[in-house]
Amino acid sequence: MTPFLPFAMPIALLLQGAPSQAAPTAAPFRPASISVEVKGGEGGAVPAALGERVGDAVERKLLDADFTALPRPGPSVYLAAVTVTRSSRGPVTAEGPAEPLTAVPSVVGPQVVVPIPSGKKQLHGLMITEVAVSIRRRSDAAELWAGRAMTAQVEGSPGDAPATLAAKLTNALFARFPEPNEGPVSVP
Repeated sequence: MTPFLPFAMPIALLLQGAPSQAAPTAAPFRPASISVEVKGGEGGAVPAALGERVGDAVERKLLDADFTALPRPGPSVYLAAVTVTRSSRGPVTAEGPAEPLTAVPSVVGPQVVVPIPSGKKQLHGLMITEVAVSIRRRSDAAELWAGRAMTAQVEGSPGDAPATLAAKLTNALFARFPEPNEGPVSVP
């Protein structure tokens, strides 16, 4: 045996390089208490039903990610600022609303009115709805995560209902949470 053997192993490690460590896959922040605050976007006002549904949906997604939701003025560790913006982008043609089957009383006897679809298209507004979420640490206001999702729907259609919009936008927005979103998520 040579006297240099005890030093051979450390020198071999130096020549090979340090053992590689995998990059951490954990979120840049740990789940803790969080408050959700919803506000209107550029126009300032957001329909109350839509704002409430989006706020609830964001809160549910954060609960699924092991956060603890606290009421707005609560002493939470994080604040999720949710901005909801709706704007009209002009008219589009779409199917008219279906008229319900109705019964009409008459002098001769009861009559049932059965609507026959005309196949005509009607003009409706195209509504762009965007939800942006920014999660900040309350202590220093550092932004830890942000994301945006948007969709275009025909005004008054089933896809434009507040519950539908809130579900589809928050599902898309939080699909990769807590990984950062590369840009706005477009939702059909």
